[in-house]
Amino acid sequence: MRELVVVGNGMAGARAVEEILAHNGAEKFIITMFGDEPQGMWADNKTLTAGVSGFRTLRDTTSMMRYACGRRSAVVIGGGLLGLEAARGLQAHGLDVHVVHAAQGLMNQQLDAQAGRVLRRSLERLGFTVHTGKRTTAIRRSTDGAATGVAFADGATLDSDMVVIAAGIRPNIGLAMVSGLETQRGIIVDDQLRSVDDDDIYAVGECVQHRGEVYGLVAPLWEQATVLADHITGADPRAAYHGSRLATKLKVAGVDVAAMGLKEPERPDDEVVQFSEPGRGIYQTVVIRDGILGGATLLGDVSKVASLTQAFDRRVLAPRER
Repeated sequence: MRELVVVGNGMAGARAVEEILAHNGAEKFIITMFGDEPQGMWADNKTLTAGVSGFRTLRDTTSMMRYACGRRSAVVIGGGLLGLEAARGLQAHGLDVHVVHAAQGLMNQQLDAQAGRVLRRSLERLGFTVHTGKRTTAIRRSTDGAATGVAFADGATLDSDMVVIAAGIRPNIGLAMVSGLETQRGIIVDDQLRSVDDDDIYAVGECVQHRGEVYGLVAPLWEQATVLADHITGADPRAAYHGSRLATKLKVAGVDVAAMGLKEPERPDDEVVQFSEPGRGIYQTVVIRDGILGGATLLGDVSKVASLTQAFDRRVLAPRER
């Protein structure tokens, strides 16, 4: 039997091992996992200072909610999906919540500028205070070291009883770098998820850069793990990962959101069909490229997401009556 070493016991590493075992990998490999997280894929707590929390793992969440008991206000740094979910949880526990986002629009990775504005209005109606275009430069502390708020690049400050940081992820590629593997934003891999420098080294998950893309969502990680297992066990030596076409439907701080593919036109001949009703928190847009649905964004009303997702996945021609 061959030795298989898996570095990383988070979601991607755990899923990769599950897929390998499902492909009779236990008969082919002696598998050893190394990870920074003592409780499998969930625990990764790093205390910054009293009243300051990350928002990435179950332990982060437990620690955050425990500290929130008896507090009156919180600042959440990051207006992406995780930040808004953290904000919603804190608000549900009775805190006055401020969301601070460096970009001009909320969820700017998934939404265009107008959708971000509609989402902001919807959140403000729910009682959140939103600050966009604000770059946080420091966390303010009391004499005993507890968080008392944040300071911004423009000199302004904001008081709060606690601070939650949900400002995105950065691929952990330190081991790959010191090992001499080619890296850019992530570990460069081919269509079989192998390092381009060494055919015996595979990589999946948020640490991977494939065809110029780095994915931070669950679905691409699952697809990568399946291809890796097919290839490494010999179940399908021709298995290949060609990138992921992302389509997500979720509820962000109580607001329905669905997004797939292009969020806005990129070519002069891309066609855009848009419906906006900000007063009701509704924004819908589709991008059509070469007669085919290239992307869609739905906010507030996602009743058509099933048919749009089907058209997006199957690359069917869009109807004449847009």
